[in-house]
Amino acid sequence: MKLVRDVVRAISLAAAAGVAVGGGFGLLAPASAEAGSTTPVPAAARAHAIVTSVDLLGSERLEVTVRFTNTGRTAEHVDTFDVLADGQPLAHQGPATAAFDLRPGMSAEETVAFAAPPVTASLVLTLSNGERLGLQL
Repeated sequence: MKLVRDVVRAISLAAAAGVAVGGGFGLLAPASAEAGSTTPVPAAARAHAIVTSVDLLGSERLEVTVRFTNTGRTAEHVDTFDVLADGQPLAHQGPATAAFDLRPGMSAEETVAFAAPPVTASLVLTLSNGERLGLQL
């Protein structure tokens, strides 16, 4: 009989300890989840830029079209973009992109013309926020 009573007591103590530990984790877990949710989303995750077309028009002109989409909750400022050929900026042909504000959930496309790069050049699109996207002809 004493053995049964000791087993029941051990199980009761283990259950009480489990509830205490589980309750402690239950109190801490929501606090850490809330702390994680208040971290700001990086700007790159809010405003997406996708290159929709890269056209080499003869030996004089390169046109690059970029679609900007704001997936954040606040308006995002979109500024000019440039194209680097082997690390050197290409000259703009015509006006550069106009700076504009993009409201949440909205998209806009911009096409900019540049001087044609050498055919073998490695092309990189650079955005005003420092993001870089590789381009393929």
